[in-house]
Amino acid sequence: MAIVGGCYVNSLQVPFLLDDLTTILANPSIRQLAPLRDVLFPPGEVYSAGRPVLNLSFAINYAIGGHSVGGYHAVNLAIHAAATLALFAIVRRTLALPRCRPFLSGGSAGISFTIAALWAAHPLLTSAVTYVSQRAESLMGLFYLLTLYAFVRGAPRRSPLWMAAGASACALGMATKEVMVTAPVLVFLFDRVFVAGSWRDAWAQRRTWHLLHAATWLLLAALMIGSRLDQRAVGWEHGLSWFRYLCIETQAVCLYVARAFWPANLVFDYGSNLPPPSLGALAGAAILLGAALMLSIRALWSGAIAGFLGTAFFLLLAPTSSIVPLAGQPIAESRMYLPLAVLVAAVVLGVMRLLPRAAPLLAVLTLGAAATLSYQRNHVYHSPASIWADTYVKRPLNDRAVVFWAEELKRRGQHGEALAILEARIKARPDSPEMLNNLAVALFQAGRAAEALQRFRRAIELKPGNAELHGNCGTVLLHTRNFPAALESFENALRFGRETADIRNYVGLCLTGLGRPREAMAQFERALQIDPSHREAQGNLAALRAVAK
Repeated sequence: MAIVGGCYVNSLQVPFLLDDLTTILANPSIRQLAPLRDVLFPPGEVYSAGRPVLNLSFAINYAIGGHSVGGYHAVNLAIHAAATLALFAIVRRTLALPRCRPFLSGGSAGISFTIAALWAAHPLLTSAVTYVSQRAESLMGLFYLLTLYAFVRGAPRRSPLWMAAGASACALGMATKEVMVTAPVLVFLFDRVFVAGSWRDAWAQRRTWHLLHAATWLLLAALMIGSRLDQRAVGWEHGLSWFRYLCIETQAVCLYVARAFWPANLVFDYGSNLPPPSLGALAGAAILLGAALMLSIRALWSGAIAGFLGTAFFLLLAPTSSIVPLAGQPIAESRMYLPLAVLVAAVVLGVMRLLPRAAPLLAVLTLGAAATLSYQRNHVYHSPASIWADTYVKRPLNDRAVVFWAEELKRRGQHGEALAILEARIKARPDSPEMLNNLAVALFQAGRAAEALQRFRRAIELKPGNAELHGNCGTVLLHTRNFPAALESFENALRFGRETADIRNYVGLCLTGLGRPREAMAQFERALQIDPSHREAQGNLAALRAVAK
């Protein structure tokens, strides 16, 4: 669509960021399309684990264009454009249902276009479209909308073909992202409000349809059990209690709504170390959201359209904004991908009822403003330096923003500035293993190996089972030619699950330094099994073989 293209034309060369580095660049499961099992079931630590359709889409991208970033963005834009068309079709067919005709004063096509266009152009969606890894959100959103479209299209005639199409779309959505779990419920609510007119008739007339949707929960359950969500910082074992998470999300939902109406100060990454909300702000947010939820449910029970829209908004956010902690990222603007469609629909329909004459002009002005803001927001994504500078300025207490902005400063040669912001953050978070690790890396790169070792050792005391810390500490020890201690660190890294070509190569160097060439050769060979193109391991192995001759 022209609107999507206009808003996102400057996003096609946005580089890979944050989760993209592991989901795409370091994800071996997408580098081939066969065997298909390896593509559909990547390692548990990968962002797309338990999401086979998502990982398959990345594998297809890789098969066509490798790591060329433009292809990944083109697919993301195609998904968003398809979702926009699906939303347009859903709204248009819903407005044509007998339930909506008394409330329809204008043409259904014009209202549907306005809702779909404003949603597609809204800058709040840039995080779900421009950030490649958030294809999980947009692709799941497309399948969610297709599930609902199949129902709107086939339910009045009870079409078996559309029933099968809806169940298939629902299953594909479940295999894309876990938020799809609410789709069977939302479709049933839609049936009650717009089609059947009562709970009893919705169940009696389309029981099979709803049971087919509900059956896809079995697929989702199997994928969640097999993917080990704990490796993606999901669950209560990551130091974030359900109550604290609920408090954070109560404020987060209010933040999402505020950003929907006034999309200023958008943030790429809010971080995981969020400060606890103040009691006053929390109480206000809880009262506001609690009242809105209760009114929505009450209106839904009586069959009101406003009740459906309000309940749908809360239902769509429930999987990520309730009590199950997503410790790695408690707040993410991408989660508003589908809920925003509900808000836009509610506002457009309300304005059409209250200000029918002014509505077209308001729609044009709002669409122009939204498209301009989206284009400008996408420009911020143009380089890691610009997006992390923007994030750091807006969220200076975000550890990830501190770390990645420091990395960008180091790439510019501004090592002093990078060390300064890392050391300042350490003063506020002296017992953070992650911050200690990043400060130690910066110290080592600045030639201060002794200080780096002190920081690494303190981080290991705080988090002894972290393989990355042991590996980084070993690198510094190897640099100082302390081969016995370095070997011990690398062996700990292997023991805790960090087997990479680099680690095996470093173990080989330690063994070489200790005068154990045969063992060293075995380690270099193992490194090349992991990564046949590892040049340092190739050179080290060739040198040992030459000496052995």
